[in-house]
Amino acid sequence: MSLIGAAPWLSATLGPVIDARVPLGALVHEQWRGGVFSRYDILLRSLVARQLLSDAPPKRKTAEMGWYQTMQQKRAGKDTLPAFKQLAERVRGIGLDPAYPIGISPRGSLLDGAHRTALAIAFGEETVAVDIRLGKRLRSFERRWFAERGFPDKALAAMDDELDRAMAESGVECVLVTPAGKGTARSWLAPLLPAGVKVRREWTVSLSEEDTVALEGILRWIPWHRKSDQAKQPARQLREGALEVIRLRLTHRDFERIRKTSTARDKVAIEFENTIRQETGLPVVIGQTYQQNRDAVNFLRAHGWTHQAGESWL
Repeated sequence: MSLIGAAPWLSATLGPVIDARVPLGALVHEQWRGGVFSRYDILLRSLVARQLLSDAPPKRKTAEMGWYQTMQQKRAGKDTLPAFKQLAERVRGIGLDPAYPIGISPRGSLLDGAHRTALAIAFGEETVAVDIRLGKRLRSFERRWFAERGFPDKALAAMDDELDRAMAESGVECVLVTPAGKGTARSWLAPLLPAGVKVRREWTVSLSEEDTVALEGILRWIPWHRKSDQAKQPARQLREGALEVIRLRLTHRDFERIRKTSTARDKVAIEFENTIRQETGLPVVIGQTYQQNRDAVNFLRAHGWTHQAGESWL
């Protein structure tokens, strides 16, 4: 599968050289490989970046900076901390410069820009500029890479915590669809949302039976895991007529642990949907993966969903 479902659409519209913006959360989540996060080097960079971007940057070398220097010596044979500090100083003033996009492969693997990615995580960026190009994926820097090279347990624990923070805070946006009612969905939905989930936009559309079936199919489809396709899905929820489409910003890591097991993803999706049904008695369908939501938005564009320049991906 190409970049979180987006590359085929981008390729068809922009040609072979692709410059775009993608949600930071989607980029972070694409670094999972076979249930293992493959870029612990970014997490260590992010730990240092948060110190450098703080209101009072440390004047002396911290433990995190020492771990960073050790990493760079072992992986690159040089000390890049001074250059990292200079880059952080520029970002502190103006943010990441979109003229220098992060290089990624069509499958979302980082090809260059690890320091900029770390700064984006630390800076709290919602989206990042990328260019999608053909290229060989860089070697993985998994947790075991650091453990095998003698990094202390304290460093490993700090990177583990940073991964949890990055997964929790770099949330992605998703689409929730439910039959339109008399009141706004925001009023009954807000009390049911987990901490950190925000309603970003509401919209109502009328769809035919055929289009309603197609939309629900898009939001249920999990293309990269054959067993998930065969798993028992919730009964069909949507019928033709007026539907309310709600854009949510998810910042809870459990919603996007796609790369670990499809069972975990299905469980979270079903529990969230069931909670809403039990509390409200309303049918609902929620897009869980980037591709599901990306494809659903593209589908809804044909029915009047508009995208404003400067908005994030929805």
